[in-house]
Amino acid sequence: MLLDLTTALILASTSSAPVDLSNRTNEHRPFIKSPRRLVKNTQPADRKSKNAYARQPTDIQLCHNSSIAAKVVTACTKLLQSPLPEQGNLQARLLIHRGNAFLAQQKIAKAFLDFDRALKINPKYPQAYFYRGAANSKLKRYLLAIKDYSQAIALKPDFVEAYFNRGTAYGRLRHFPRATADLSTVIGFKPELAKAYTNRGTAYTWMGRSKQALLDFKQAILLDPKQTIARINRAKIYRKQGQPLKAFDDYRAGFRISRPARIKTLQKRLQKNDDYRGKLDGVFDQTTEFSLKGCLRTHAYNRHKL
Repeated sequence: MLLDLTTALILASTSSAPVDLSNRTNEHRPFIKSPRRLVKNTQPADRKSKNAYARQPTDIQLCHNSSIAAKVVTACTKLLQSPLPEQGNLQARLLIHRGNAFLAQQKIAKAFLDFDRALKINPKYPQAYFYRGAANSKLKRYLLAIKDYSQAIALKPDFVEAYFNRGTAYGRLRHFPRATADLSTVIGFKPELAKAYTNRGTAYTWMGRSKQALLDFKQAILLDPKQTIARINRAKIYRKQGQPLKAFDDYRAGFRISRPARIKTLQKRLQKNDDYRGKLDGVFDQTTEFSLKGCLRTHAYNRHKL
């Protein structure tokens, strides 16, 4: 539930006077439904002032929109310069919220400063470790990210998003058994999360466990038909197994639900494996289909011939 910080952030960004408000904070994105709501509510502050500190959310969501992030940074900065109550670690939460917005603006150094300040105020604040881990992941400092995610999990054992991100970081480092363990924990908490199956299936693929990978990719696609990575990775397994028609069906479905930039990336990757010999134009049409199907059939023929 969105609190009075929604109203307060707007008022703080448009007024020079200190404003009393409640707070709240949030990749993975797991928390507030939409960062846009932080700057959308324009109700007068006094209408909710009686309940200004009545409820305080525990988490905040990653802000992916840079224009909204700029407004959040401005509002949080004004609030941090205002007299704040001691209860609820409001200052620490505002710092995390602003640091999260800095991440959206690619201002990584400023984000780190805010997360570190929040941890000095409250060293046992799991969200601070989580978002600092996200910042480390952006910089591809996966060992440091894993350390932060682990600290967040130690403080909050049911922190599903931290397990997910740590499992992804382990995957980046090719520590696949640890990656699958974390992602299995995520699935235990949230069996409806398609991305967890996709990532675990990818880890299984690298481990050579094709059977388990296919099961995970199947489940991911059942939960979310737009899981492009699941379809593409499943197609690669079918290709290796000499099943060109199944591989083609998955490749085609993956292309159809992808944007031009993504299609071009897929074309490049397939071209490296000699699975595609067409143009790298980011367009999926009959010519692309013909080239893709022809290459897959050729590979299957050569495989059986050998």
